[in-house]
Amino acid sequence: MKKILLSLSLLVAAFNVNAQSGCNDLIISEYVEGSNNNKAIELYNASPNPISLAGYRLVHFNNGSDSTTTVNNATGDYLLNLPTNITLASGQTYVIVVDLRDPAGTSTNFPVDPALQALADTFLCNNCAPGNVRVMCYNGNDAVSLQKTGVAGFSNVDIFGVMGDPNMSTASFWTDGNGVNWTRDKTLRRKNTVLTGVKANPILFDPSIEYDSLPRNTFTGLGAHACNCPVVSNINKLTSKNTIKVINPIANKTLEILNTNGEVAVEIFDLTGKLMLTKNTNTTRTYKLSLARLNSGLYYVKIKSNQAQITQKIILD
Repeated sequence: MKKILLSLSLLVAAFNVNAQSGCNDLIISEYVEGSNNNKAIELYNASPNPISLAGYRLVHFNNGSDSTTTVNNATGDYLLNLPTNITLASGQTYVIVVDLRDPAGTSTNFPVDPALQALADTFLCNNCAPGNVRVMCYNGNDAVSLQKTGVAGFSNVDIFGVMGDPNMSTASFWTDGNGVNWTRDKTLRRKNTVLTGVKANPILFDPSIEYDSLPRNTFTGLGAHACNCPVVSNINKLTSKNTIKVINPIANKTLEILNTNGEVAVEIFDLTGKLMLTKNTNTTRTYKLSLARLNSGLYYVKIKSNQAQITQKIILD
């Protein structure tokens, strides 16, 4: 096998080329609007640096509401501050699923599909009734803004939809250029050519430009995102004793994992987000996983433990 290893200097150079067009912040990389309460948002760190979620929030713009209505809502129904103790490494995802796991739930609190639950990094918003935080209780006509705080207050990092679209007070979904439903009962996956978020509220929203629309309740692929931004760091260190590292280059289609976290789950995805291989292992040493049954090409490996997580591109030749 041909050995391919991008050095840190090459990755930084690649980032500098793309810096003007993006690769500098979080983006909304996947939006799941499934049946009942099967709702999820995947965030992706497209930058070369670790990003803390402290200071970020999600804002839900319900049925064509404008920013004033939403942000000044007396009960704060549509504002969700993200956890302050989570930091995403370069190229890492964070999957939020609505917290409706009770199997006895009915109506607005119908339980989330177990297949979607299994892919969540966190569960937020545990009741879709008025008076509760309902950011994750959206449908195909609700805009969502990822925002972060700064010296001038909160600014948009990425916007899904149009904030204050008057058409959404009666329409049920946004459409593509041909008038076809693109957002209701769909999973929308960001195209790998999108390097930065939508920071200015658009006048019109054609989701087909930046998203691929997949059938309802398509969950496979959550947790790994293909993006053309370079991933600078492939190591997520919490302490010197809690480390996961993918050892490059990939030789003889054998993935080597340095793990000091004990039990880990290893998942391999192709560029479409299809899960190609999964393996659980309990080890505190270098672990070798054969990828011989996979074809040559570019893949993503996601490794999770109770203490650390990484997502990294790998090349099989």
